[in-house]
Amino acid sequence: MIIKAGGRRPLIIWTVQSVSSLDPATGKLFWREGFVAGNSAAVATPVFSDNRLLVSGFMLKLDERRI
Repeated sequence: MIIKAGGRRPLIIWTVQSVSSLDPATGKLFWREGFVAGNSAAVATPVFSDNRLLVSGFMLKLDERRI
């Protein structure tokens, strides 16, 4: 999903191993956080509000300088 944060529009992607923020035009990595999703077959849609990103029960507070 693409969010608006820190004056940018980063692409947020998540896998069973990590949550990452990328420049959607170039693919440049802004940041990556390790994340273990477990063996669940459920796929949740990330939710973004007030510089907080919720991904399948994992909450991140985004630093506007790193987005």
